[in-house]
Amino acid sequence: IAAKHNDPRLALKLWNGLDAPANVNAIEWHLTIARTALQAGEAAASADIIRRLLAGRTSISPQLAQRVLDLGQEMLDMRTIDAAQAVYALVVPLTNDAHAREALFGLGRAYELGGEPVPAASYYLRSALLVQAAAPDQLAFQARLLAALNLMRAGLRSDARAQFEWLLKNSKDPALTEAAKRGLARL
Repeated sequence: IAAKHNDPRLALKLWNGLDAPANVNAIEWHLTIARTALQAGEAAASADIIRRLLAGRTSISPQLAQRVLDLGQEMLDMRTIDAAQAVYALVVPLTNDAHAREALFGLGRAYELGGEPVPAASYYLRSALLVQAAAPDQLAFQARLLAALNLMRAGLRSDARAQFEWLLKNSKDPALTEAAKRGLARL
């Protein structure tokens, strides 16, 4: 009733610690409790619920990975950076490359929002380079641009220059090449 009346704090208080109802999948139950905790303003508790859900697993399904990534994005949207970092870090070793790239990109975003440009750039580059395809995709281009901007913020000018120059050489997107040109001009 509390959840239906948009009272996540009360719902969390009533549900926390309960086993999944007989008609609800245990994974769905954990995800529901984690989302409810986040909505109740308990981001750390939400991350802990996901940590318990994923504990002991060597891999997770793409569907579960996407649900956890969505929760991580909600955490970023709410600026609960530490919780988002924890959730994204849990996903990276457990899922396929596509979802691992999203999680690494999310970690880059979390560190960027936290004002830490060096780890942000590192995670963005890991995301861009995780899957080396014959032709980089849009996520790789975007990750490299964000890495370059963070490297520039950190004062690592030569590293930023290398990323901007790579974008100029490889991107066909006029907006990305223009951003790279502007970045190079600011160095």
